[in-house]
Amino acid sequence: MTGASRAKWLDWPGLAVLGGAGLYFASFVRYGYNLGEDGDVVYLIYRTFSGHRPYLDFASGYTPGFFYFNAALFHVFGANLLVLRGALAAVNALAVFGLYRLGAAVMPPLPAAVPALAYVALMPVFAGECAMFNVPYPAWYVVLTWVTSTLAVVRFCAGAQVRWMAVAGLLVGVACAFKPNTGAFNLAALAMVLLCTSAARGTCWQRLLWWSLLAGVLGALAAVFHFQPATRDARLLLWPLFAIGLLRLVAPQRQLGTLSPRQFAAGATALVGGFAAVTLPWMLYYLAELGRERFLREVLFIGSGHELFFLLPIRDLGAGDAVLALGAVAFVIAGRALRRLEVAPRLVAVAAATLLSLAMAGILTLAPMPEGFSNAVVQRAQHVSFGAALIVHWAGVLVLARRFFTSTGAANMPTNAAIVALAVSAPCLYLSIYPRSDFFHWLLSAPVTLVLGMWCYWQVARTWLAGERWSRVAALPACAAVLILAAPNVLLATRLQLTPADDLAQLNLAHAPVVLEAGRRQRFDDLQRAVEFIRQNSEPHDTLLGFPNLHLVNFLSARQSPARYGYFHPGWPDHVLEAQIVNAIESRRTPLMILNRDPLLFMGHASLYYLLLRRYVQRNYEPAARFGSYDILRRRGAKRATVASQPTPTDVLAQIPADCAAALAAAERERSGRSIELSGCWRMGVSPALQGRAVLAARAAQDADGAWALADAVRAGTLAPGAMLPAVRVIGQQADARTAPVLVAARERLTGQARDELDTALFNVASRAFILRTLFVPRTEGEEEVRADPRIGAAALAWLAEGQSDLRLRFAGAWIAGVRADSAAEPGLRRLLAEPDVAMQAVAADALLRLGVADGVIEPLLAGLAYDEMFLPGAVLAWSQANPERARVVLAEAFRRGNDKQRETLAFIAGALGDRVLGETILGGITDPLPRVRIAAIWAAGVLHLEAARADIERAWRGDSVEQVRDFAQASLAWLGVGGEKSEARSRSET
Repeated sequence: MTGASRAKWLDWPGLAVLGGAGLYFASFVRYGYNLGEDGDVVYLIYRTFSGHRPYLDFASGYTPGFFYFNAALFHVFGANLLVLRGALAAVNALAVFGLYRLGAAVMPPLPAAVPALAYVALMPVFAGECAMFNVPYPAWYVVLTWVTSTLAVVRFCAGAQVRWMAVAGLLVGVACAFKPNTGAFNLAALAMVLLCTSAARGTCWQRLLWWSLLAGVLGALAAVFHFQPATRDARLLLWPLFAIGLLRLVAPQRQLGTLSPRQFAAGATALVGGFAAVTLPWMLYYLAELGRERFLREVLFIGSGHELFFLLPIRDLGAGDAVLALGAVAFVIAGRALRRLEVAPRLVAVAAATLLSLAMAGILTLAPMPEGFSNAVVQRAQHVSFGAALIVHWAGVLVLARRFFTSTGAANMPTNAAIVALAVSAPCLYLSIYPRSDFFHWLLSAPVTLVLGMWCYWQVARTWLAGERWSRVAALPACAAVLILAAPNVLLATRLQLTPADDLAQLNLAHAPVVLEAGRRQRFDDLQRAVEFIRQNSEPHDTLLGFPNLHLVNFLSARQSPARYGYFHPGWPDHVLEAQIVNAIESRRTPLMILNRDPLLFMGHASLYYLLLRRYVQRNYEPAARFGSYDILRRRGAKRATVASQPTPTDVLAQIPADCAAALAAAERERSGRSIELSGCWRMGVSPALQGRAVLAARAAQDADGAWALADAVRAGTLAPGAMLPAVRVIGQQADARTAPVLVAARERLTGQARDELDTALFNVASRAFILRTLFVPRTEGEEEVRADPRIGAAALAWLAEGQSDLRLRFAGAWIAGVRADSAAEPGLRRLLAEPDVAMQAVAADALLRLGVADGVIEPLLAGLAYDEMFLPGAVLAWSQANPERARVVLAEAFRRGNDKQRETLAFIAGALGDRVLGETILGGITDPLPRVRIAAIWAAGVLHLEAARADIERAWRGDSVEQVRDFAQASLAWLGVGGEKSEARSRSET
């Protein structure tokens, strides 16, 4: 790079973007933690740092380069969370700078800076919790490698030496070593850029290479969606790329560049060679270590079911998205019309500014924003982002089509290559949103889409405002939007830097010296005391299992997990892998477990799903300590705890400030975790504005006590109309069972949307309470209040009556009837048990068991095992525990007659029950044709110590064709070890 080109790259706007982004990210380095996400990623890095090997010693969806790179940082700078965050701040700042450089290749500095800074502004920051860009996901790193590799290809296409393609290939290899799917999409994108900037010309082998590369790229992209290009996901994600491929197929002799056949061949060879140089060594190593079957399943996820399990489709596109698309078309047409009419740019600018101002004023005045202006803007931006991305991608296709058929491709070559790179890279990187298409994954998949979208907008603005000078004014609305999105987080960062250290809550642990607002001190204290307890009551070589997603505690306490898996997303790991985890805990005699008593979001069903682990823990562990939301269990017979913790009951109504304004100011400043302190804001006469702000503060607190007080205010009717709807939503998110009677009373006075939201809140409360009873240490608080209120019992009977169609109320009614043991509800519960909805069947079965009803309950549950493994296995287990004699007969017959799924699940249930008589009836499963049934039966026989199965298990260990079956047979022989002597299999298993 020459001095002139270096100066162009490091111009002052670019340095300002780089410096501003770096300062922003650095200001959050010490801010909070995400208990689940931080823990899962950071702890696996720590395992690598400790000498464990990815895939071999622990399971992960990420590739080895990510773990070894970050483990190297630990080796150099120490095992500290801030080490990873400091490196990540630099990576993210460089990625933002790279996005700016990519935009600056086709736009002036101001519009080029907008998408780069929009990428920063859209990164989620949760006040009082964490900044998501601090979580060291591999995706942050591959955004940097993607952008830099794209810039390298643009430079090569502009006439630079072929070494730039080798650099691009190496960067793609690094991306694949961090996140394999994005690395593969990156390779496809760069190959497609080469194909668009060259033509199918030259010698025979050069033409063959061109056509082979095109066929390979399109075939590989189709393979991502299992060669089903007509599915909805394929239509939304793949078709823009297929359209670009079609352009090359119909016009192979045209090109948007000046690459000669020789340059194309050299570039393609360098790209693939650089990629292979990084990728082949580690892939061949793991292929040799894992074998073909495990390599395909665990490294490439072929046949694993991982994709379908985590599938979250792109939201349904509706009328709003159609209006957005029509608006984009109208924007283009209006620009062309203005130019033909030769309207003065100044007049256009003034008119546009006036219309935008009026539109903004109308929105602020008329639009309902129950959760505040900032939240409304963010939520609207997140909602429209999916439709906007599709519009941008198809706009890129149209731009390429127009240039293919109207341009010679030689003019302004650097700009032309950059436009091609944007149009191709945007939809390619966007493929990374599959299979989990929420907004966070949208952001990680759409950085280049932001640049392409801004370029399209700027191009149309030039037609509106006739030329460069006035078209730069068009960037101002986009700048304003970025400022609105970024303002809350920038203010938070500023407050953090200006607040004295003593006024912040600090986590005083060597591995994670992080801070939060003062109101979060209790959360830090609970975690710190739990970690210190674990360190004091275990040895460094002891293992520790956290459930459902407490890997962060493993990292903070420097205690390794006993198993390859330690992150329990319901269904992943599945019951087969769950049985492996039980084997590992038994083998390593794990002395302590730590449980989260308040699992949130998608982890909430974990205790319901993982019935094998739940039963094992309840039989072999007992409570040792409790710190806030953390329960610590110790293995029965292990050494006694040297530090005791006593929960301190508090009067939730004590010391509540009467002054709403003062309490609210403190809550907003300190991010208090106790919204009960805001109860003074729910009194009659408090201004609607203060109540609205107080509800937002309560939402951030996650306090069940505060949710109860808020529900009482809804019942009393003391909330302002504008605060009612968000208040009911907060209650639904946070309230526990004691709030149910209050909500039933409040329901009588609400109408319309507020009542509908309250019904959802009731359903959420009932669902949460139903699940909390399945925790390893069950929680039943609030049930006494439900039993004591006759009005809620009458409501439950009404909701269970024939003719009630609202499933939310029927679910809540079933739970209430079960808690109250109301025999009058039996007919309604039986109707619910016959429903096809498995969640309804589960709650109805639980209620009937609480009523003491056994007849006619198990049959629909057993039938449902043919297709459900989330809700019904636990219900079958509970019924069998209550009716052991009948269970032996019924479950044995169901195992004999059931399909593959039923036999597998019933074998696992037999092991979890601990019933040796029932276990003997499923021993035929050891020789079942289906490997998963063999695994379940072998595991159950081992756990139940069925000596009669030893010979069959040994045969499976020595000769089964499936490696996983052999592994389970080996572990079951360890369970069958006689006396104090360990069998050869047990010794090998522990090794």
